[in-house]
Amino acid sequence: MMVALLEQRFALKFHHETRTEQVNTLIVAKHGPKLKAATADDENPGKEGASAGMPPPLPPAGKAFKPPSGSMSMSMSPQGMRTFIARDATMQQTVNLLGNLLGTTVIDRTGLTGKYDYTLEFAPDLGVGFS
Repeated sequence: MMVALLEQRFALKFHHETRTEQVNTLIVAKHGPKLKAATADDENPGKEGASAGMPPPLPPAGKAFKPPSGSMSMSMSPQGMRTFIARDATMQQTVNLLGNLLGTTVIDRTGLTGKYDYTLEFAPDLGVGFS
């Protein structure tokens, strides 16, 4: 119905094509997920405590950075290691970020519906979507 409407009202034409592309699937390993469920943290209230459009304040000297609730951050060490920190994040947010980083489609087949806090450290394969 939508295609017919667009063709009639806006004189647009459509064609369908089949393409082959790389797709990655995120699944839970054999022994189940080992993710830590997100916890409330009064010390870092997250987006609702920050001004709209403003980044969160930097932590005091000597204290580790925690992204605001519902967000993710990535940093790179001088040796090329990447650190990915997610706080109060859903699997959908994770697959969206992974898809953007890898430049491919990532499908969530974990079945996990909660929100999680996790830190992932890795050395990227420079031949796959990382620069």
